[in-house]
Amino acid sequence: MIFDKASGDTHLISEPAGSLLECLQLGAASFEDLAKRVFGQTETLPKLESHQILKTMTEELTRLGLIAEFHI
Repeated sequence: MIFDKASGDTHLISEPAGSLLECLQLGAASFEDLAKRVFGQTETLPKLESHQILKTMTEELTRLGLIAEFHI
């Protein structure tokens, strides 16, 4: 999965090493930890960018039926 900063979209690509589902199965301490695992971020994300990434991830999880609702 990659995140396009310009459009705010996520794009699924063929089984990346840190796919969203794989990271969920391995267990992530928080959505911020999940974002770091999926997107390979090691530094702290700016608040606005972090919020957009988490919002996009939440929408994707909801679409996949992995979560029913999550408020950021």
